[in-house]
Amino acid sequence: MTRRLSTIFLASVILVLTLSGRAVAQSSVRPTFSTQSEESFNDIQVVVVPFYAWLTGMSGTLGMKGNQTNFDYSFADLARWVNFAATGHVEVIYRNHWGMLGEFNYAWLGDQNSNKNVIIDRQTSLALTDVAAFYRFDPFTLGKSGGGKTYIDLLAGARIWDFSLRMNINTSLGGQSAYQQAAWADPIAGARALIELSDKWLLEFRGGVGGFGVSSAFTWDAMGLIGWTVWEQKKHTPDFHLERLTLLAGYRAIGDTYDRGSGSNSFKYHTVLNGPVAGVAFVF
Repeated sequence: MTRRLSTIFLASVILVLTLSGRAVAQSSVRPTFSTQSEESFNDIQVVVVPFYAWLTGMSGTLGMKGNQTNFDYSFADLARWVNFAATGHVEVIYRNHWGMLGEFNYAWLGDQNSNKNVIIDRQTSLALTDVAAFYRFDPFTLGKSGGGKTYIDLLAGARIWDFSLRMNINTSLGGQSAYQQAAWADPIAGARALIELSDKWLLEFRGGVGGFGVSSAFTWDAMGLIGWTVWEQKKHTPDFHLERLTLLAGYRAIGDTYDRGSGSNSFKYHTVLNGPVAGVAFVF
């Protein structure tokens, strides 16, 4: 029972970390509704998402030290373990063609159960970082002339995971502790499409793959978002300033297959995370 609880706790960490979120290359929520106006005097545009949420469920197989468990949990099942979660996303675009994006996610989960003479204290943390470069092609119009523009980006970069689990078991006869830490990095590549439906409404679709046996055997990502621009600066100036504010909502899924070691040194992470996403993008 203790082994099963610890492995489930492992899963929840990654899950709720994602509750703070990631993107294609892979972004947890890539608010790249960051198409530069032709009237803008700025060569560089910056997109900042200081907060977004990925209300994700998690399923798959997790294992460590020769033990493993299969699981299937909703976001509601996992959220009660969150002690702290933080996330941030920054994207820089030069002349609407070349860009870089970075995203950091962190979650710390903890739980303590006691039953008469037994106290089990578990703490888990997960840090996930995505860094990618991208190239944006010249926009084109779908359908009739005069319609909204469509932008296509190609992305390539890396995803870095850092996961740790610590468990302390105290009984009337003594105590014991266990610690497991794993860190790995994967190359990733993908594409995304940004579609302007009107002056205020936009769509984003993104997908990517990675791993290729470098660390993970395979990793993938897919996401769809709709954006509503609630405020926009109508007068463009050469100064660095807030140009618009966009609300984002959609759905995201990501899977990863990672194995390390064998026997008592083994670690397995075969999971799929999926759920709705929401956030706010500040475009400068």
